[in-house]
Amino acid sequence: MQNSRSFFLVTFSIIVVSISFISPIPLTQQNTSISAEYTYSNSEAICIRNTTELENMGLPGRGTESNPFLIENLHIQVSNSTALNISQIDGYYIAVKNCLFESLMGSQYVISLRKVSNLIIDNCTLSCNEAPAMNVTECNNLKILDSKIDGAGMMFWFSDNLELINNEIGDVISSETNYASISPLALVFSVHMENCTFVIFTENWIYNTPTHGMFVRYSNNLTAANNRIDSIASWSFYFSRSYNVKIYDNMIRDTGWVPIRIYKSYNCDVMNNIILRSGEWGIYIVESLQIRITKNTIKYTEFMGIALESSTSCTMIHNSIFYAESNGIRILDSNKMSIKNNSIIDSASDGIRIHNTSEVEIDECYIANSLYNGIVFERSIYVFISDSYITGCRGSGVYFYRTNSSEINMTWSVDNFLSGIQSTQSNNLSITNNSLCRNDEYGISLSETESSKIYHNRIGLNTQSAFDDLGNNQWNYTHFGNRWHDFLGPSDSSISIAGSSESSDFHAYRWFRTIPNITSISPSQIIKQNLETIVFELEAPNLEWYRIYVNNEKIVSHWGPANTIQTTLNLSVGQHNITIKVINVFGETNSMSRIITITSVEANISEEILVSIILISSGIIQLVAGSILVRETRKLKE
Repeated sequence: MQNSRSFFLVTFSIIVVSISFISPIPLTQQNTSISAEYTYSNSEAICIRNTTELENMGLPGRGTESNPFLIENLHIQVSNSTALNISQIDGYYIAVKNCLFESLMGSQYVISLRKVSNLIIDNCTLSCNEAPAMNVTECNNLKILDSKIDGAGMMFWFSDNLELINNEIGDVISSETNYASISPLALVFSVHMENCTFVIFTENWIYNTPTHGMFVRYSNNLTAANNRIDSIASWSFYFSRSYNVKIYDNMIRDTGWVPIRIYKSYNCDVMNNIILRSGEWGIYIVESLQIRITKNTIKYTEFMGIALESSTSCTMIHNSIFYAESNGIRILDSNKMSIKNNSIIDSASDGIRIHNTSEVEIDECYIANSLYNGIVFERSIYVFISDSYITGCRGSGVYFYRTNSSEINMTWSVDNFLSGIQSTQSNNLSITNNSLCRNDEYGISLSETESSKIYHNRIGLNTQSAFDDLGNNQWNYTHFGNRWHDFLGPSDSSISIAGSSESSDFHAYRWFRTIPNITSISPSQIIKQNLETIVFELEAPNLEWYRIYVNNEKIVSHWGPANTIQTTLNLSVGQHNITIKVINVFGETNSMSRIITITSVEANISEEILVSIILISSGIIQLVAGSILVRETRKLKE
């Protein structure tokens, strides 16, 4: 063992000494971005019309993938003509590197490629203000890397296997005069694609474009990821009649119209984008199918955060929408929509508005401080709300208007300026297992609403408990009605509902004040895994919120009710103070803390000790954790 350790030390020393004699490459030489300076050779315009002309040009290289024909270090400046024109090339590889192409005047493209395969444009600058800088038609396997494109952007037609990576596309039109004189075909898009397939558009920067950033039609299998889009006058991304599109991890700022618009497309993913400041919508979907909008952050839209119209089978999951000047989410004339785990805060109209739509699920959404209502269903059918939390809205928490055959359950609607749940001219609603508290008007208000069932709700601390003006709604179900905070009669007796219907809950119960109690936090010791699972056992029938802190930093925040809370935390090796704080609807709080020790896995402990802990109850957790620690101690002694 001593010999092995000596050999390791000697080897490590040799490596360190060797590294110390290697001269580091300066950062300016390591950087291969478009900012690097090169010595250019002036050249006339290049026109290659077929394979024979390519072979006869005497270019460096052999035309293979590993040793392509090279066009490099050239400065080509033209007027009323094209600087680089290549067509009808197949079977050879061409690389255009470190070149500067300029068009001083005229409506011709700076670079024109037609029916070309296997071409790379790397670290080049294209400048043109009166036409698109590049026009690509019927090309295959084309890469544009680390380049700067001025002028009216790039156009791609009927092309496949395109890669546009780490390019700067911006300052497209420098004056109104140039904008007025632009070729009508250009439409002043930074990137315009039609009938293209298998496209990768990543790590690009598009900025200062007077119309659209990336405009795509009739294309498929396209990925737009990790791009930065700044100051686009209309749409940053526009996809029309396309499918299998992924738009993710983009930063989009200061868009005049819509940062992401999808029209008549299907099977698209919009994920993890950050959208800041837009003149209209944040994400706008029209006449599309199977669009998934996931984990986007949208702030400061002048109209709606997310809007869908005439679309089917779309999902909105884990999005965060702040400060929309209209609705946070609006769905119009659509069906089969799923809205889950979204946070919508400080909308200047309704948080979520569903109009003339069927089969909508809203689950685990948090809506706060809407200027109008939290959630509105208008002229819709088969809508379902569950496990959501609506608070601080200046209208009602949830409002059904001319909506039928719908359900709301396990939802909190509290501290709203009107009612917790309000319904007008709606039928066949199921309102069950909700908590409706501290609203300025009613907990539940039914106006011209018929054939609905209202039971197992907790209603309390509102200005008035409930209202019903028709009379054929059922305020209890078989032998159980609702829990009322202001009910003073014996359990399972009758309470009258305000309103002309003279309705009653014939099986009313008192909603008792119960201070939430925390009985256990487990386990106390865990061998380090990728994620550690902690279980909190509660006695909290009126629980409204719980928050979990690790070393005084809030990690988890969610609304109740809950009796057992199981959460996974990424904890480092060492001791951590785990605290849970709970609050009930009456403002009563409780908390419990526990020191939890995360033990590292020693190198000489066999992998079989890393047992997956199945969390069933606190007692079993402590037993399993204890057995692991015993085995670890024995192994260390051996």
